[in-house]
Amino acid sequence: MTRRQWIAAIAVVTLVAAGGAYWKFGTRATASESQTQAADGPIVPTTRVVRGSIALDVNVTGELRAARSVMLPAPSVGGTLRILKMVQTGAPVKTGDILVELDPSDQEFALEQARSQLEEAEQTIVKRKADLQVQAAEQEVALLTARFDVRRAELDARVDQDLISTNDFARRQLALEQAKQHLTRLETEAKTRRETDRVAL
Repeated sequence: MTRRQWIAAIAVVTLVAAGGAYWKFGTRATASESQTQAADGPIVPTTRVVRGSIALDVNVTGELRAARSVMLPAPSVGGTLRILKMVQTGAPVKTGDILVELDPSDQEFALEQARSQLEEAEQTIVKRKADLQVQAAEQEVALLTARFDVRRAELDARVDQDLISTNDFARRQLALEQAKQHLTRLETEAKTRRETDRVAL
């Protein structure tokens, strides 16, 4: 071997020996340092690895929108409606929850007026029925009177013509004819009035 080769071989052996010495003594120093760190606490935080599910909680900001929206038309009441309470946009709701509450005061007032008018109409009908009953009773009395007059005129007209004067006999026949006409007129009027009163009622 030449001199250069010897120098290179010695350098390699020296490096290997130095590396082995460093490994031997450096490892002990590192172990002692790690023991010291273990007593004081690790410099890098560590944790034990355990098999199991991972909870992935992601916090993000955004806007929540409904997948489907429906228009809710206001009831037709022939006037304006005031909103008393309304659920905020985007608030969660369940079936049966009240979304919008309207002021019912105008409709309640109109309902009370309608009830008052209904009661007034019912009282008017009761009064009208009572008036009709009075009129019917009066017509019945007039008919009974007319029938009585016809019966009396018939009895007067049956007298023998030889027993009374000609003028008196003619007057009795005329009275009978007038009584019959009066009765017929009253019966026709009573029938017409009953139909008219029924329609009017």
